[in-house]
Amino acid sequence: VFGDADAYMDEGEKEAAIAADPYPALRRRLVANGLASEAALDEIESTVAAEIDEAVKFAFESPFPTSEELTTDVYGAMV
Repeated sequence: VFGDADAYMDEGEKEAAIAADPYPALRRRLVANGLASEAALDEIESTVAAEIDEAVKFAFESPFPTSEELTTDVYGAMV
């Protein structure tokens, strides 16, 4: 997990969650039923990974918001 030591998880919990991930089964099913090719799915994953990398880079390079921004788009009454 990104930047997470998983210290709060019981031993084997993460491995069980990874084993239960539905995406690999969906991917196999899409390919097996002729709905997508491995190459097409690889290209989608590559495109998404690049978009995520770009968003992370943008976030790290952006300035921190000012304290005035703290209540922007907050619609409850201030206490």
